[in-house]
Amino acid sequence: HCRIYKKAYHDVRLNLDLDVIEAEVPEVLKLDIFRIIQEALNNVAKHAQASEVTVSLHVEHANMRLIIRDNGKGFDSNPLDFSTANQGGLGLK
Repeated sequence: HCRIYKKAYHDVRLNLDLDVIEAEVPEVLKLDIFRIIQEALNNVAKHAQASEVTVSLHVEHANMRLIIRDNGKGFDSNPLDFSTANQGGLGLK
């Protein structure tokens, strides 16, 4: 997905910081990790107005850590209503 993203969004520099061998990733997590990265990068493209995004995936003390950061405009989370978070979609949950 990252290779496709780089080709589609020339104005966003995508940095990859991957320190995981695919064989180390449990099968049960592979699709979830892919979907999280896919959704995060789509949100960067649609909303963030970022010029740079970094995707990091590391194993730390038997835990896998995925971090996606961008230099986009962000948003104010204060007015968000989390009381309806379970009514469709995952959103910020």
